[in-house]
Amino acid sequence: MLGLPADIARGQRPIPGQKEPIGGSGYYRIKAPFQVLEEQGLAEVDYGVWPLDQIMGFLRDRVCDVLVCQRQTMEWQKALVSEAQKYGVAAVYDTDDVALNLSPGNPMYVWFGDNRKAVLKCFRKLQAQNQVDPMITKLWTEDKVWQFAQANRQTYKWMLTNADLVTVTSQYIVDLYESFAGPMQVLPNMIEDRDWADVEPRRVPGCGERKVIGWAGGDSHEPDLRMIARPLAKLFAQRDDVVLVLVGWAGGREVFPRQMQPRIFTVDWSGIDEYRGWLGGFDIGLAPAVDMPTNRAKSAIRVYELALANSTGVPVIASPSPYGMDVHKDMGQVVSKPIKWTRAIVRYLDEPEVARQHAVSLREHVLSEHTYTANAWRWLEAYEMAVELRERSKCR
Repeated sequence: MLGLPADIARGQRPIPGQKEPIGGSGYYRIKAPFQVLEEQGLAEVDYGVWPLDQIMGFLRDRVCDVLVCQRQTMEWQKALVSEAQKYGVAAVYDTDDVALNLSPGNPMYVWFGDNRKAVLKCFRKLQAQNQVDPMITKLWTEDKVWQFAQANRQTYKWMLTNADLVTVTSQYIVDLYESFAGPMQVLPNMIEDRDWADVEPRRVPGCGERKVIGWAGGDSHEPDLRMIARPLAKLFAQRDDVVLVLVGWAGGREVFPRQMQPRIFTVDWSGIDEYRGWLGGFDIGLAPAVDMPTNRAKSAIRVYELALANSTGVPVIASPSPYGMDVHKDMGQVVSKPIKWTRAIVRYLDEPEVARQHAVSLREHVLSEHTYTANAWRWLEAYEMAVELRERSKCR
């Protein structure tokens, strides 16, 4: 099997055979399960970034039975699927999001949106935040930005329709796209427990002895933070023994009332080991999620990370969707209304033994049910299904 992350260059820019994935999705969706499949002797695998012409050569030489693409949406990348199928290689398209149903507030809307005005507004916002490559800012007209978004939408839909098998993180994505997509299979995100075996908890300087309430995520989660801003402001007004640490998005501080901000500490994305350490330093972990398409499509990976972030785990408070199916009774707290977040946090602050017991139970549950080691068979079954579907299509 040959696995490709989302970042594949058209020419010779990447390092041929580069093994490290670009971004978390490539790791969780392909690299981690590939690694376990190989370790368990279930498949021969390779995962990396190669120039397009080299990948085409792999397919023509039939060096693999299955090609797994992760979120490719460039027009020319459709050739990967077509070329694989031409030479009898099963093409699997993996997606862990709902690119066709993003809200205009999501930063990725600029690449997939279906409303020109909203796409351009999103683009200008990203420019103002210095999140757009200066070369794109210099060369791209508004027409170019809009055309690019439409091309991405069309190619994403083409991939869903034409791949031999589409693998996704949740049944919600299946329900959303099954009317036009080809065969689909749910492969829920798991966690590689060995990555978290020797985490050294880290405390953000300035927190002192106060309890650390922690959250991790990027700017696409702004609505989730806004949902808990008022409950946390209420808590901070009542107690001075807590601080809030945001890992991954320094701008998240601005979501909260100004009077809270002196007790909000931020850490930008850093090395993965440091990231795990910051989570290990949380006393309470928050997993808020507004009920909207992008969140319904997500997995509970954030909860799994908190569960393994230190030797006893971090007690978790989470929203029902998408986390309620994994945060069971006495393994954390699931809160359905913003007003209940304050009460849930206070419970863990005032009942530390309950917090510890919940964290330990969640950790044990994740280790037994939600690791790639225990679930590699799911990926093997999916890829075997893709091979069978390709063989059937050749007989038609």
